[in-house]
Amino acid sequence: MLLSVAIAPVLIFLIFMFVKDRYEKEPLRLLATGVLYGFYSAVPILLIDINLMQFEVAKKIPILFSSFITSAGNEELTKLIFLYFLMFKNKELNEPVDGIVYSVFISLGFAAAENIIYIFDSRLGGMETALSRAILSVPAHGLFASSMGYYFGIYHYMQKGAFYLALAFLSPWFLHGTFNFILLLETEWYLLLFIPYVIFLWVNALVKIKSHLYLSPFKKT
Repeated sequence: MLLSVAIAPVLIFLIFMFVKDRYEKEPLRLLATGVLYGFYSAVPILLIDINLMQFEVAKKIPILFSSFITSAGNEELTKLIFLYFLMFKNKELNEPVDGIVYSVFISLGFAAAENIIYIFDSRLGGMETALSRAILSVPAHGLFASSMGYYFGIYHYMQKGAFYLALAFLSPWFLHGTFNFILLLETEWYLLLFIPYVIFLWVNALVKIKSHLYLSPFKKT
């Protein structure tokens, strides 16, 4: 039961992204590879996190460090590296929105692995954790990935240069870090920040997807 709750939201968002890619569907084999890349990325991310937490600064500013370094920084940089190598000289990235598609599939592969780790943890796990992650964490990973893929599409497909590759990291890093920071504040009024922020994340992602779809060379005029 717990495993189903861990995987179901990932599958739902994957289907959502697959449907959104309306003009030229990506090969299922390559999409599955993207999910596997994301799943495997959990290993280096976890190992790096363990080492990062040994730094003294992690103990002095735990909320900021956890939000922007171990979570957002480490995760988004590692996922971008996996995305880069999946798409390196890959002819399947033949429209701007493909950057978003593959970024989302990699990120949700990671989200699946992270869900399994959390849900079956003896201290943190259980149905409550599974449900909260299904509602919050899994969609959030997909929304951060939309921003990464948007700029990666500009960098890779449009050949716009390293500045956009940097934005492919910095944009999801900031969005992810801010998301975690608001949650870790643990104040009574955090929902006043969190709910508008989640709405912003959805609007931001949908606008970016729509703008890249508009530029698709496969769109019928």
